[in-house]
Amino acid sequence: MSAIQVNREEMIVSSVERRSDDNRYVSIFRTGRISRVGGEELCVLRNISTGGAMIAHNGDLDIGERVTLDLRLDESLVATVVWVKGERSGLQFDTEADLPKILAGHTAGPRPRPPRLRIAAIVGVTAGQTRARVTLRDISQTGACFEEGKLPRVPELRVVLDGLGDYRAIVCWRRGGLIGVNFASTLPMWPLNDWVRSAR
Repeated sequence: MSAIQVNREEMIVSSVERRSDDNRYVSIFRTGRISRVGGEELCVLRNISTGGAMIAHNGDLDIGERVTLDLRLDESLVATVVWVKGERSGLQFDTEADLPKILAGHTAGPRPRPPRLRIAAIVGVTAGQTRARVTLRDISQTGACFEEGKLPRVPELRVVLDGLGDYRAIVCWRRGGLIGVNFASTLPMWPLNDWVRSAR
């Protein structure tokens, strides 16, 4: 699989099938976050039922590994990896997922922000004529939060992620010594995962 880049306008539900156990098996294409020993990484949810899910992921998941899957909802699904084939893995949930709630959360109302990866890493920021190294607090494909430091108050910044690229960012908020930005272009998912792993 090539590096996956999930656009802001993501594909939602493409098909619904029935399994022999009568659980709905829904094929979707949605960014998720996996929390595991060692940190957090992005994944793509490919399908989900009440009992489990299939994800695409560019890391090394192991059969039997315990993970938590977050799908931009106020609900986390604790699961065990039950199979791995290339960049796709099968998860079995500890408890039955509320599938109608999950699907309603993806198809109705305002879109919640994409999952962010919490991290403490030093990145370069250019604000007007000022260049600084600041501490990144979290990052997603579409935005980030970092410490403000002594950066001037300007509406746009350039954020340099060493080894990943230089990105134009729009300042969305400032509070408590932190700055929240939205990137003008979507960061590629698999390279972002790799960058986060290397920055830990």
